[in-house]
Amino acid sequence: MLLFVVYHTLVMLLFVVYHTLVMLLFLVYHTLVMLLFEVYHTLVMLLFVVYHTLVMLLFVVYHTLVMLLFVVYHTLIILLFIVYHTLVMLLFVVYHTLVMLLFVVCHALIVLLFVVYHTLVMLLFVVYHTLVM
Repeated sequence: MLLFVVYHTLVMLLFVVYHTLVMLLFLVYHTLVMLLFEVYHTLVMLLFVVYHTLVMLLFVVYHTLVMLLFVVYHTLIILLFIVYHTLVMLLFVVYHTLVMLLFVVCHALIVLLFVVYHTLVMLLFVVYHTLVM
């Protein structure tokens, strides 16, 4: 019976280690995917700025000095929006990563608490079984 308790405890600890590693792997994978999305999104926004700036400069060549001032103003607003949007997305990635890390830690602690509880119950069962026998 004691051998079974030891075996069961080792299996449960192995499960905790495996589960923790899988959760950490998921956290790393999710963080990399979110960072890849952030890079992709930034490149698309920069491509949009380049395209928009070229179109507006062509318009400026065709129009007057007042239109040139409008393009400069408009381009600065778009760049400010890109900086703001990029910072918000990075903040979201950091927040999401921290929340996922907290989830992994809490989950691991709950599983470890269950393993300890289960081990104590099994030990009590062994003591009870030994005393009764």
